[in-house]
Parts: sequence; structure tokens; C-alpha cells
Amino acid sequence: MQFGRSSERISQKIEQLELRLEELEFGAAEDAARAEAREPPPPDRGPHAKPKRKKLPGHFQVIRHVRPKYACAACDAITQAPAPAMPTPRGRATPGTLAHLLVAQYGDHLPLYRQSEIYAREALDRIAAVYAIEARAQFAPVAERMAHRTETAPLLEAFFAWAGATEARLSAKSALAEAFRYAIKRRLALCRFVTDGRLEADNNIAENAMRAIAVGRKNYLFAGADTGGDRAAAIYTIVQTARLNGVNPEAYRKDILTKIADGHPMNKLSELMPWSSTGPTPAQPP
Repeated sequence: MQFGRSSERISQKIEQLELRLEELEFGAAEDAARAEAREPPPPDRGPHAKPKRKKLPGHFQVIRHVRPKYACAACDAITQAPAPAMPTPRGRATPGTLAHLLVAQYGDHLPLYRQSEIYAREALDRIAAVYAIEARAQFAPVAERMAHRTETAPLLEAFFAWAGATEARLSAKSALAEAFRYAIKRRLALCRFVTDGRLEADNNIAENAMRAIAVGRKNYLFAGADTGGDRAAAIYTIVQTARLNGVNPEAYRKDILTKIADGHPMNKLSELMPWSSTGPTPAQPP
């Protein structure tokens, strides 16, 4: 029995020592954690850069050589610096452009028509990017439209650079060259929407409005004379203006014809306009 009690006391002491060791270990771990929290972060060894390869489409640039003209005040003689030498007479393709075309054709075995298709596809990609921006800007306030269109300017610059370089490689009498020249000459008007948020990027709205007119012209074929064409244009204008102002065209026509027949004064024609507050606004014709 005595041996048994001693064994129990020894076991209790062992358990107490184990508990004390656990407390000491836990305290040491807490002290180590606090010490690590006070230590400065390890020095920055720099970011890890992982290179990636991205294919960028080729692009063209239009280089303009400005040659001022000087006139002599004494003899009226005009002096101008000579134009830079070009590889071909009266040509506009630079040596780099010609070298690229020749190597592509005879080194990479790409005929000119296939090169044209490649460049055309790149141009279409730029145009698609412009319309993607316009999709975000559609129906937005003017200020927000202008913010979106800041991305459009470099796309248009790249497009017209490509158009100018491509037109320079074409026969001057070809229909395709003429189409390029048509767009290049109207660059200012075509790009005006970038700096004026009230404008659309194209005239699709106007063209869609004119489709019905084209259908009518095909159906009735003739206007009788030039004066008949002028009258038809005036009537079309009245009908479409009424619709744009939310006025039923038939009810509007009836109202103003009635007022004219009743002797509406000529100096008050502004009261008959579709947007006038005194004009008719019925939703349905009578």
C-alpha cells in the first residue's frame, strides 16, 4: 500500500511538471511572435517579372514634308526648297514601305492582293474598335461622350495613316484609290465627332430615315417635274419634322390646313410649327 501511494505522488508530480512545461513553451511561443511583430519587414528584393509575348498589328505613318515658299520683295522671284528624293518618280511610298512590300511578296511569297487583305483587316479592326467605344458612349451625356472618345483619336490617326500609305501604293486611276482619296479629303469632317459630343460617329440615323423615302420614290416613280420634286421634298420635311416632335403627322397636317383655310395671318406662321406650344399634339389621327 505504501508503494502504491508513492507511485501516485510521483505520477501527480510528473503531470504537474508536464503542465508547467506546456505553459513555458506556450509563453515562449508568444514572446517569439511578439518579437517577430516588432522586427522590420525583410528587404524588398524587387518584383518578379514574367515576360509575355503579344502580337501587335502593323501600322503605317503619313510623313508630311512642309516646304515654305519665299518671295523676293525686290524681284518677286519665288524660292522653295526641293522635295525629298523618292525611289519612284512622283511616288509617295517611302523606301521602307517599298522594301516591306517587296520582301513580303518575294521573300514571304505574299502577293499584293493578299497583303491588301491583311492591311484591310487591320483597318477593319481599328474601325471595330471605334464602334466599340461608341457603344459605351451611346445615349450618354455630352461630357461623358467626350470622355469616352479620348480613346478614339489615336485609332482614327492610325486609320488615316494606313489609308494614306495604302493609297500611295495604288494606281492613281483605280476605283479603290479614288475611294481612299474621298475619305482622306474629308478627314476633318469625318473626325469632327471626336471633338463635339453632340455629333454621332456616322450618319446612319439620317440614312435610315431616308430609306422610306427611297421606297416611296420607287413606288410612284415620277414627281412630274422639278417643281413637283421640290414640293415633295417640302412635304417630306413637314412629315418627318412632325414625327421628330412627337406630333401625329396626319392630325398636324389637318390642323394647319384648316387654319390656313380659315385665314391664319402670314406674320404668325411660327405658331403653326410642329414644336409650337399652340400646335396640335394628338396621338392619333381623327
